[in-house]
Amino acid sequence: MDFHALNLALLAMVNWRELFPNGRRRGNEIQCGDKYGNPGDSFCWNQITGEYFDFATGERGRDLIALHAARWGCGMGEAAERLKVEYGLLDPGADQAGAKNGITTRREPSFPRGNSSHSAAPSPGAAFKAIPSPPDPPTEADFTMNGRYPKPDLISPYERPGKRWGEWFVAFFIRRWNAARGRRKLILPLSYGILDGVEGWHNRLPPGPRPLLGLREIESARSFGDRRPVLIVEGEKCFEAAKSFYINDFLPLTWHGGSQAAKLSDWRTLDGAGPFILWPDADKAGRDAMDEVSKILLEYRKNKVSILPIPADKPAGWDCADFVEEEKRNDHAIAC
Repeated sequence: MDFHALNLALLAMVNWRELFPNGRRRGNEIQCGDKYGNPGDSFCWNQITGEYFDFATGERGRDLIALHAARWGCGMGEAAERLKVEYGLLDPGADQAGAKNGITTRREPSFPRGNSSHSAAPSPGAAFKAIPSPPDPPTEADFTMNGRYPKPDLISPYERPGKRWGEWFVAFFIRRWNAARGRRKLILPLSYGILDGVEGWHNRLPPGPRPLLGLREIESARSFGDRRPVLIVEGEKCFEAAKSFYINDFLPLTWHGGSQAAKLSDWRTLDGAGPFILWPDADKAGRDAMDEVSKILLEYRKNKVSILPIPADKPAGWDCADFVEEEKRNDHAIAC
């Protein structure tokens, strides 16, 4: 698990006033009495890195995941999984071990027991209530979190159909910042709703079932009798690559969140589409993701489903976007 990437995503989404109700801001740091946010000034938390230090006890941690692990009295792995669920970055209630075997079970959040009232605080991610039809589009400040981040390298709108023919609404956006100097890639959601009584665009995902990226183009093609195969790839970057390269051959499609979130997408909207060609990433996680999607499509009696074999000489993580980039380089070399 990439704890660093998860910490970056959480830092962009978290509200420090929720974390530390009695905290006071001092530059980039929040000061309070302890890790639970009680009154005082012996505890310090950095908003930029997520690091914390308690001058009274000597306790310290390197990120938001470590902070919650200390609060909840659990390990880093368990804290990371719970945070992903709470902030909409993972299928809520999905059991990870069971999901690998195609089994999804429910589990209730287990807050730590103790005599501190803060240990039983409600989930910070549970306060968001999505509103299906946003009255206004997001501004540049919404996309960049009021200038905390540069303009995203890629913004992908996930749309759902309205009640009238030809009417579509954006259910949520996915923003992607590519890796740059001293910065890892970052992927964050943006959807409209109410968070802590404030209506607007927030760094949250709506609950499932969520729309698929590329559905609008598929619906439009079907209305004109276009029966091109649907090419399903994993992730917004691969979707854009397939869209630009296979414009006359396939109708690209993807969902957000990987194999653990596949069941949170509304695959029923593909009724009448197909055949389906699934392109997995060249690693176990990629194959597991497409196996899960294949099972879902077959559950809806979409029988024309095939998974592309990945060449054995490709490196781990190689995907559709890498293939398109290779082909463009080859075309450029031939042209020269």
